[in-house]
Amino acid sequence: MVPFPKPEWIKVRGPELLDGRGSDFDGLVPSGSGIYMWKLAVSSRLPFHSGKHMVEHIDSRCGSPMGKTQGNLGNFVEIQELTVAGKALTTSKRELLQKRANPALRHWMNTFLTSLEDFTPSLYVGEASRLNARVEQHLNLDTKFGVKVDQEPALSWENLDFHYCVLEDTFGEGDVATQLRRSLEWIATMTSVSGYVERAG
Repeated sequence: MVPFPKPEWIKVRGPELLDGRGSDFDGLVPSGSGIYMWKLAVSSRLPFHSGKHMVEHIDSRCGSPMGKTQGNLGNFVEIQELTVAGKALTTSKRELLQKRANPALRHWMNTFLTSLEDFTPSLYVGEASRLNARVEQHLNLDTKFGVKVDQEPALSWENLDFHYCVLEDTFGEGDVATQLRRSLEWIATMTSVSGYVERAG
């Protein structure tokens, strides 16, 4: 029996995706099938130039929404809109970090934030027979998730990272491959929170 290839997740930063539009994301996102997730980038895209800049960035990431939902809870309770998000820094933590934010700490802090990215929940998980076409649909606001990113002031494509796992070499194509992809999408959605998914798998 031939073993399956090892699952590998590749990350593409939002600004790179925006630059790759119009070229089918050549070299960034393959045209093959796979599953994917969008995650908020915790680290800053640019070095922190001041303590105030560092603290503002941390506040924005701590308070960014991880998901929104609405619907019924049992027979008698209707949720109009529930937002899942963290809280910004307390005043004392802001003041401490800003006061201590010399260049060495600012550099270290961005490295620390980068180290947290493996542990953050995803915003959205999906599957596609053509990954590059699906990215284009999201960026063009042709999907519900794309519209939500466009309408949410705390989110932007520049601050999101696209992670994908190619599956065509593992499962091939066809109905069974699609069913397997959707099963993996379900598993990834359930284990990574994915607060902007409306229907998994």
